[in-house]
Amino acid sequence: MKKVCVHCSASFDITKEDLAFYKDMDVPAPTHCYLCRMQRRLSYRNERHLYHRKCDLTGKQIISSFSVDKRFPVYDLDAWWGDAWDPLSYGQDFDFSRPFFQQFFEVRNRVPRQALQHQKPMINSNYCNCASRNKNCYLVFSTNECEDCYYG
Repeated sequence: MKKVCVHCSASFDITKEDLAFYKDMDVPAPTHCYLCRMQRRLSYRNERHLYHRKCDLTGKQIISSFSVDKRFPVYDLDAWWGDAWDPLSYGQDFDFSRPFFQQFFEVRNRVPRQALQHQKPMINSNYCNCASRNKNCYLVFSTNECEDCYYG
């Protein structure tokens, strides 16, 4: 089946297998092409904007990819990986009489998130996000194993 994207007017295909999947999941067929759907999904991902805020567990001033107006708690990396909180305490029983997404959003807004996406060790690289194993880096994003890099 050929469709036209409602956003960019590009033509895209929906296969019989896709239609069967949508029917099985009881969801409508997409109205946006693959690339427009990806852009919509990625619009919720923030890699390059950093904010000052307090860690919701320790109260310490931190740098985060989440601004202070977010409804969910944000923990400093050491606090998030630490033992001062129990991730299993956020679980809840599923109530079949209530809509799934209503319950999903309730849990999503209660569970803490990491202030920044880091994989340690990060040496002297506090202002980086979506990064791993960097050394002496400043304001670099989506980087791995970099050294002495700035504004990238």
